[in-house]
Amino acid sequence: MKKNLTLLAVIFISIPVFAKELVSGYIIMANNDTVDCKIEVPGSLNLFNKVTINDSLGKEKTFKATDKEIKEFGFVYKKQGYTYVLKQ
Repeated sequence: MKKNLTLLAVIFISIPVFAKELVSGYIIMANNDTVDCKIEVPGSLNLFNKVTINDSLGKEKTFKATDKEIKEFGFVYKKQGYTYVLKQ
């Protein structure tokens, strides 16, 4: 019983560590269209290979740098602005 309670406590404490936050941002598509969206910010801010967004309809989409579908994306997180420009 004590092991089960300890395991449950570890699971519930670990959940916020892996939580992702949605923040207002934008993406610039390869055809230069700018799209306002919500950007999923992982806890580590490791966004160099891919970015996941939620559009105005709540639909989730992931863009990978290797696909070259977008040129740039940006957002503000904890009062700090971030802009990522993908190499073409």
